[in-house]
Amino acid sequence: MTQEREKVIRQLIEKVKQENNGEYLDFAIPGFLAKGIIGYQSMRADLQLMISACEILSSANLHPTIVASLWHTIIGAYGKCFTDAKSAKHPKLEPSECFAKDNIKFLEAHTEIMELRHNFIAHRGSTDEEIGIGIVRMNIETLQRQIKVKQIKRIKPSSEKLQSYIKLFNFLLIVVETKYEVSANKIAKYLVEAFTAKELAMMRI
Repeated sequence: MTQEREKVIRQLIEKVKQENNGEYLDFAIPGFLAKGIIGYQSMRADLQLMISACEILSSANLHPTIVASLWHTIIGAYGKCFTDAKSAKHPKLEPSECFAKDNIKFLEAHTEIMELRHNFIAHRGSTDEEIGIGIVRMNIETLQRQIKVKQIKRIKPSSEKLQSYIKLFNFLLIVVETKYEVSANKIAKYLVEAFTAKELAMMRI
């Protein structure tokens, strides 16, 4: 554990202590058990950020740099919910689970954003968001040549698209909340079954 990480963890523990008015007992969940709920909480925060960013893009007259930054944030944060870092092994959402049966209506919006994540944000692939052409400009008299590129980058989607994305994000919030509850219940059961009262006492904050 790095010194910076240890410092932040100590700050979080101190915050937990400050928020406890004495009516509760708080216990630190071992890291290997807490990965699930930490991952789902991170997704919940990301989805809430995406909804807020969409709402701002829908209503505000902003500088193009801010508009592009919000749009990139939405795409990047969304992609993070469906991809994983091999070393961390935090949970991720699976499209086959999220968009089955009655929820297939959200699949088109999901596919659009993931395509943008793969080809517009994470990699420089082929996408309608970023279209360019190359030209040779030649002086009629001197024949001197210049190689130029004309490019258009779409810095945000239409209002209709933004509204469809907000509906998708709100739906996924429900999915994440459900997964969080399932994970939390498993942790509660495991703590009672796997640890003695003395071992639990050692985890008290």
